[in-house]
Amino acid sequence: MAHESDGVKSYFEKGKTLTNSISIDGGGEKTSGRFSVTNVKNTGSCRTPVMTVTP
Repeated sequence: MAHESDGVKSYFEKGKTLTNSISIDGGGEKTSGRFSVTNVKNTGSCRTPVMTVTP
């Protein structure tokens, strides 16, 4: 449609996910270890519903 309202466009905004991870592991004959960190950022795909109460 050529004349969609701005409300519809903003409601159906494209979502984005950004994931960053790093890990380090190592060990010897009797022990081993692992350290890992992950960061996830989501934007645009989750809306908070708005409720209006009319008396």
